[in-house]
Amino acid sequence: MQSLCLPRGCRQASQSYNTRFWRATHDRRFLARTSRPQLLLESGASCCASGGLIRSPQGNKARSTVRPVASSLSQTESEASSASQSTTRQAGTLLGQVYLTLLPGPLRYAPALLFPATALASVVGASWGHEGVHAVVSLLPATQMLEWAPFLTILQQVYSSYPQECNVVMDTALSLIGAAFTFIVLPAGDLLLGQDTLGPEVESELAPNVQTLYRKLLYTIVLLHWTVLLLGCWAVANLHVHPLACLGLALSLGAEGGLCFTTAHELLHGRSRLDKLMAQALLCSVGYMHWSESHHIHHRKVATPADPATARKGESVYMFVPRSVIGNLQDGWVAETTRLRKRSIPFFSPQNRLLLWLGAPVSALGGVFVLWGPWSCALAIAQALVGILLLEMVNYIEHYGLLRQRLASGRYEGIAVRHSWNANWLLSNCILLRLQRHSDHHAHADRPYQMLRDIPEAPQLPASYPAMMVLSLLPGYFRWVMDPRVAACSSQISGDPHVTACSSPMTAASLVTDLEILSSEDG
Repeated sequence: MQSLCLPRGCRQASQSYNTRFWRATHDRRFLARTSRPQLLLESGASCCASGGLIRSPQGNKARSTVRPVASSLSQTESEASSASQSTTRQAGTLLGQVYLTLLPGPLRYAPALLFPATALASVVGASWGHEGVHAVVSLLPATQMLEWAPFLTILQQVYSSYPQECNVVMDTALSLIGAAFTFIVLPAGDLLLGQDTLGPEVESELAPNVQTLYRKLLYTIVLLHWTVLLLGCWAVANLHVHPLACLGLALSLGAEGGLCFTTAHELLHGRSRLDKLMAQALLCSVGYMHWSESHHIHHRKVATPADPATARKGESVYMFVPRSVIGNLQDGWVAETTRLRKRSIPFFSPQNRLLLWLGAPVSALGGVFVLWGPWSCALAIAQALVGILLLEMVNYIEHYGLLRQRLASGRYEGIAVRHSWNANWLLSNCILLRLQRHSDHHAHADRPYQMLRDIPEAPQLPASYPAMMVLSLLPGYFRWVMDPRVAACSSQISGDPHVTACSSPMTAASLVTDLEILSSEDG
């Protein structure tokens, strides 16, 4: 109220100072809140400590109960932070230390640009792969190569007999560069670089220019994603790419779409209108714009039977993906129609986001069809389907089998760190924008990716997200690895008199009850 009495220039200066002060103290103010027990680290501390599933700073001492009411968020977070600093954790390898030394600050996340770079390499490989191989081979000393590797003689004879087929094989193999980077190079790089032992980059909260660099990286990824995608559509229409190479290119572009969702996820939780706009631009490229709303609903319903993005124990990824896709569509539709009804907005109105969510991807796809024809249109659809599949596979891993318990009062317990799976590997953390520090993200959804904390008490996956995605394709092996870990988490709260286990099969009536409970909690 005092600023209203100031002259205009003084009032603007005061507002600018207040903005800088809010940014610098936002994290400390957030930690000082004590009114929301779901953000407490204490409710999830030492869960799953048995069997070494969680890196507990207290060793294997586990609480036998979960406290539904906690005392102080700032105190518990400071205790967890100091404990994690004093705990001997798996250190990064020598290569990991070199990586951190050569790439400080925002440059640490620059390898995220490898996703669009490898997708671009896939476009080039699908278009001119065999020509590039011939150019490289022509520069090598043929006689000496045959002496060093006699098996090359066999390859030369095969190519002489079947030149066209060999060209197709080379083009198809090189079109898979992006997919190979995601599911082979990235997990191998995690093993070489080791764990991410660094804490949040606190300097980004105090230096606006440094904070801007972190956001500019996200905007750069958006522009590169669209550039590579349109270039791929152009190449398919004008360079006569073989159908098998087109299939490999769709897989690589879809793998790059995995980063697209990671970046869109970070931008959705941003505060500026530019962040929201960039997130919608990314989601438009895969036709999943309703996710901008259904994901926020996921944050409210996470780890409950009412959440379609939470995988149940024993559920295979092949059963989960259709359920999650349909559930996300329903959540987005219901949320938007409810908003229109409450604000008395007609359905056919520019304010109806359903029209945007459907119209923007259809318009973009129509533009691709008009410019480059049906094959390019088919490539755009195929890469979108692959990208959506990878998103839902990540959702499958993030909360598999972890459920919030129902209190004796009938309400659900608050969201705790033990309701998300984490993976603290250095390379994948930098490329995936620390999405794998998922417990801290659900505790502080508006916290920027560079500020996310590693919580040793949170459930830990045995490998990074990309490696677990590959494992999820084998449901039997995935359950063999994950179900004991889920059971160990559940055993830590089985004796708590304040909660009741959610082990009974879900019915339509119980789902309606769960939705009513969650709605009342939101209210």
